[in-house]
Amino acid sequence: MITAAVSEMLLSSNRNTLRSFRVESPLTEEARGVIYQLPDLTELLMVIEEDASLPSVLLPSLINLTISCDHDNNWSRAFRGATLGKLESVRFDSGSEQAGDFLEAFETVALAASAQNTLSTFSIYASWPWSPNYSSLLRFTQLTDLVIEFPCWYDGCASTVDDEVITHLARAIPELKLLQMFLWFASSALWGNYDSIHVEVIQFAAGGRYE
Repeated sequence: MITAAVSEMLLSSNRNTLRSFRVESPLTEEARGVIYQLPDLTELLMVIEEDASLPSVLLPSLINLTISCDHDNNWSRAFRGATLGKLESVRFDSGSEQAGDFLEAFETVALAASAQNTLSTFSIYASWPWSPNYSSLLRFTQLTDLVIEFPCWYDGCASTVDDEVITHLARAIPELKLLQMFLWFASSALWGNYDSIHVEVIQFAAGGRYE
């Protein structure tokens, strides 16, 4: 019901004046075909479902993009070959249990759209343990803010976040002013019990100092 109502709202709106669309609900196929083809849209928050038919993206004025998805890299099908010449900020909220090569997929899509020339903020919030390949971010030398958050089990974490990783990112991305790595440590047997979670934060400040 919510999907139909939100989609109808979009379809009945004046698309020539629509600049921002932020709805945390999936859209119907017809509405998806509209929202991905608005040349003057500058801000978009979208929810992508598994196996949803996704038209090609043509959003040449888009500046801020937020994608919420629960399945590994299904979002990238829509954004391959996308027109995103003004994109400055990207945020992913991923509920996928298999994040896989998420950053590699993003790198492929963003480089094809020349987003490395304009992107200044990149954030990803993953709900499940993950081992990111940070090297996929090294081409984005215009980044000023980088945030990556995901949980690790106390009884084992595949991800490595240490001084070497932080230094490598900082040297490769000279404009970087803020680097935040949020690692949630919890017992896998108690997942969902937030009393068992501890948050560690690493920040990088301009000038080569860690905070």
